[in-house]
Amino acid sequence: SLFKKYVPDANAEEAIREFYEAYENAILKGDALPGAHDLLKHVKGKYKLALVTASTTSQANVILKNHGWENIFDIIVSHDDYTKSKPDPESFLMAAQKVGVFPAECVVIEDSNNGAKAGRNAGMYVVGVRAGNHRPKDLSAAHRVVQTLDDIILIL
Repeated sequence: SLFKKYVPDANAEEAIREFYEAYENAILKGDALPGAHDLLKHVKGKYKLALVTASTTSQANVILKNHGWENIFDIIVSHDDYTKSKPDPESFLMAAQKVGVFPAECVVIEDSNNGAKAGRNAGMYVVGVRAGNHRPKDLSAAHRVVQTLDDIILIL
């Protein structure tokens, strides 16, 4: 394997475990995107809110708790709930069904190409957000692209 070739004396399982632990800690303790707190405060109670994430449910719950958002979303659809990843629309369609709305009534806020495609494939209106991307991403599948989450408050 490549690992043995370039790091012959290392314990592969230990190194992989340490990598994933560091990766998970970085994600779980990361800062929220600029404008996230204000946007969530603005939309809570006005709309049904679903969080659709590639994280596991336990990871999502830790992130939500770290930001004080544990009572914001009506439902969470996590990687534990669906079998087909974005750009497949399965996760978004599941979220719409769980909150009891038609896909065409949903607005998806996404910062990734595959997420924007998944929202569009689900028949939902997609707003692409550039903030948080370290390098420019193709958000052409979105119906509208904004720079930050603050911009979304202006269009809702």
